[in-house]
Amino acid sequence: MHLEGLGERDHGAVLERSILESALSDCVVALQRLAEQLYQRFPDVSQPRMNAFQRLGDLDRLWLAASGEGLDSWIEDGERSQLNLLYQRRHLLAHTDGVVDSRYLERSGDQVYRVGQRLVVHARDVRRLVELTSRVGAGLRRTAPKR
Repeated sequence: MHLEGLGERDHGAVLERSILESALSDCVVALQRLAEQLYQRFPDVSQPRMNAFQRLGDLDRLWLAASGEGLDSWIEDGERSQLNLLYQRRHLLAHTDGVVDSRYLERSGDQVYRVGQRLVVHARDVRRLVELTSRVGAGLRRTAPKR
């Protein structure tokens, strides 16, 4: 069997998959770090639990309590479900190497995958997450106390 050249083709696909999957994580972490830094500007807020701003529910609850605004102020209902889906996909990639489990299906509402399948991240997913996290980040910046 002659396999010369096969590795190069596979290498490119693996590299592309890795870049796209990393980009989902990078978006979530960037928004988390921004929220952590800006949240510290609010007077008299309690220290959130570790990685609270990685979870959309916690981010929304904490920011709403501190500023009076939250995700609903910055994105629409349908966009919130898209943001949740992409956050859940990032979580799945980080914790199960992208293999779908029942917990993911329950939390994400994803109708595309079944238990045991592996997620496929597309460039459009990354672009959408960049767009949504950018809008949320702008809302965080606008509502945080100025230094």
